[in-house]
Amino acid sequence: MAQFEVETDLDKFVRSHLSTYIDSIPFQISHIKKEMDKHPDEFTQENERITAIENTALNFTTPSNSAEVLDLINELYRVYSFLGHCIRILIEVEASNIFEPYLRQS
Repeated sequence: MAQFEVETDLDKFVRSHLSTYIDSIPFQISHIKKEMDKHPDEFTQENERITAIENTALNFTTPSNSAEVLDLINELYRVYSFLGHCIRILIEVEASNIFEPYLRQS
């Protein structure tokens, strides 16, 4: 009986954390898209891909069994890895814009 309670508690814990990630995706995607829109010539491929990812991610639901948990974790990893890629590129563009006047003087 104690083992079942531990598994049930762990299951609730995992699902609540996954729900947090699911709930935050729309805001994060929206924010990153707004930032990328400031540089329309820089993010052609990323804009196409983030739209496709957004359509998929907005349909994520809290899993109801172990197989769905694993599938969702893999999908969340894929989504957040791509969002991290977009953030790195945004940082590069912003840094280049900040230092551009100094680079032109050289």
